[in-house]
Amino acid sequence: MRWDVITIGGGLSGTAFAIALAKAGARVLLFEKSGQVHHKVCGEFLSEESLTLLNSLDIDPISMGACAQKHIRLVSGCRQAVSELPFNAAGLSRYRLDQALLDRAADCGVAIRRGSPVKAIGFEEGRISVKVDEKIYSASSVGYATGKFNIKAIHRPLSQFVGYKVMITLSSKARQELGNTVQLMAYDGGYQGIQFVEDDQASVCWLVKKSQAKLMGNDLDAHLRFLSSKSSSTGDLLSGARTSWSRPLAISVPLYGFLRCEMVHPRLFPLGDQMAVIPSFTGDGMAIALGSGLAAAESVTDGCNADSYQSSMVKNLRSQFFWARAGNWVILNSFGRMLGIHVANVLPDFVGFLANTTRFRQATRLATADVEGFHP
Repeated sequence: MRWDVITIGGGLSGTAFAIALAKAGARVLLFEKSGQVHHKVCGEFLSEESLTLLNSLDIDPISMGACAQKHIRLVSGCRQAVSELPFNAAGLSRYRLDQALLDRAADCGVAIRRGSPVKAIGFEEGRISVKVDEKIYSASSVGYATGKFNIKAIHRPLSQFVGYKVMITLSSKARQELGNTVQLMAYDGGYQGIQFVEDDQASVCWLVKKSQAKLMGNDLDAHLRFLSSKSSSTGDLLSGARTSWSRPLAISVPLYGFLRCEMVHPRLFPLGDQMAVIPSFTGDGMAIALGSGLAAAESVTDGCNADSYQSSMVKNLRSQFFWARAGNWVILNSFGRMLGIHVANVLPDFVGFLANTTRFRQATRLATADVEGFHP
């Protein structure tokens, strides 16, 4: 029941944290609440930073069938603009990626318990206890990587939005139209992204206010009609699309721009969305998740507490989050959307500049850092 490190959550940040520490010599136990691999509400855009971090973990998304992404198309009503992405990018479903990371963690010696939701966390002098299925496990360090879900008593604010996702098969005409392009459509009260992932499947994610979500419920057809009504471009892509899902995945969205500045416990390391939540349109949430896991693992092996790790993360993310918040305001403001697409058409390189301002700059350093020499 006693471990060097416990990781709560088997997503991107939790597995990155567990892999790095297991490779450094720690005895790591990982709890994942789901009993089997499943889809998640996630845009599934892998930026160059995400690809770099995954490669450092011996995960190659391209060899796993990820679809390369070359362009971004911004859409608002009848207006649109297309720009070339200023970096390498790809799309791969979390369904496939999460399983690959868990397999890699197991190969590195991480003990994995699936179907094991953590019920509570207790803080003792020098150790942290974790309650699972009426049993108590303890460790000197814990990675808190529960994504968009909270464990009771560890507060994080929620936004006014609900996020949705569905996987679809587009018509042959729509497949040709979308190609290697990420399409981002903005509308009053939210936005939607669509891109190809593996196996000719398209991942469709969208964000609406809770009031709108209440009107549509979990009626997938109602949601697709809503999205199609916002732009003929989106309507054309969704026309004739097929899905085996009867309803979309849905989740309450944490407050965008959230940075966990206050330490919960010296040896509890918040990871991924529990550390920082960037607006999803930036496509850099996966890089931040992976990077936070590796940064926290580095802090653990260096003997640093969570406050040092969190302070460093907040410092490194402030500029990125400033530009992301500004972009989020533009997207959710009708005048801002009109002006943004006009500028994108006149100055297409400006879109690339803005995309670069919202990248996780620490990726290269973390991908090459040696996390070794764990001492319990």
